[in-house]
Amino acid sequence: DASPDDVTLPFLRDWAAQHPARLLENAQNLGFVGSVNRGLAEAMTHPDPVVLLNSDALVPDGWARRLLRPLLEDARVASVTPMSNDAELGSVPEPGRASPITAEEAAEIDCFARETNGAAWVPAVAGVGFCMALSREALEAIPRFDDVFAPGYGEEVDWCQKTRASGFTHVYVPNLYVAHVGGQSFGSAQKQALIQRNSAILTRRYP
Repeated sequence: DASPDDVTLPFLRDWAAQHPARLLENAQNLGFVGSVNRGLAEAMTHPDPVVLLNSDALVPDGWARRLLRPLLEDARVASVTPMSNDAELGSVPEPGRASPITAEEAAEIDCFARETNGAAWVPAVAGVGFCMALSREALEAIPRFDDVFAPGYGEEVDWCQKTRASGFTHVYVPNLYVAHVGGQSFGSAQKQALIQRNSAILTRRYP
């Protein structure tokens, strides 16, 4: 997404060259909503689930299998979100509050979660787009995020409410912990302004 970071794009180009993957590069920054919608349009030409994964998410070994499992076992599940240090309702130890964390600490917590929390999942009102699996069935019902939330914040909550109204559910998986260093795309003042504006839209739509 035209990132100013000088590491991400070369890494992705190298990775895509070595895997059966297509890398979409934006000539100018579209923001999270614009980039995701472009990716979703491409993904809908394939029959598989979709995973949204921010570049500021630190995934552990075996993460994808655990994240996708609820979608494969229950066709009513529209989205799956892991536990994290910064994932709104999925934040640990306190929901709704971000906590600083190192990569080493995150790996240890994930190992503990994988060994102790089992395969159960927890229903939730909405997922969190930093690391979120979306079912093909739900995307066929609601194929894109609402552009009114551009450049970002709150769009996945809106999508989750729309798919809930279509009969789908959303879950968190306690046996997966993904660290999120969070908020790298916007400055803090811009972030707070976007959150305030988009939260007001959500409140009007889903009081």
